[in-house]
Amino acid sequence: MLAGCSGGSDDSQEGGLGTWQVGLSRALHQVLGCQKTYAAQFAGEEGFAHVHFHVVARPPALAAELRGPRIFPMLGAAGCPQIGVQRMDEIARELAAQPGRPTGG
Repeated sequence: MLAGCSGGSDDSQEGGLGTWQVGLSRALHQVLGCQKTYAAQFAGEEGFAHVHFHVVARPPALAAELRGPRIFPMLGAAGCPQIGVQRMDEIARELAAQPGRPTGG
């Protein structure tokens, strides 16, 4: 069972998770040119009976003090570079078009 989930185990989801994350990471490398990706699992929010994952592309020129888990304060932070909805949609389409990337969620 995925950590943090209530109810019975669903091995079909667990088995595909690693493949899905690796495929997404490879697609991010291709589309964004990032050198590294970070994956984090969150399951602790009260009232949510599910787990969700963030796969974060690390920009090549990211300052050392913002690498690893220190990247998370940048997500949505005021003063950090942001991209618009149109660019987000373009990136999503480019990621979806990558060969070998697992589909589904």
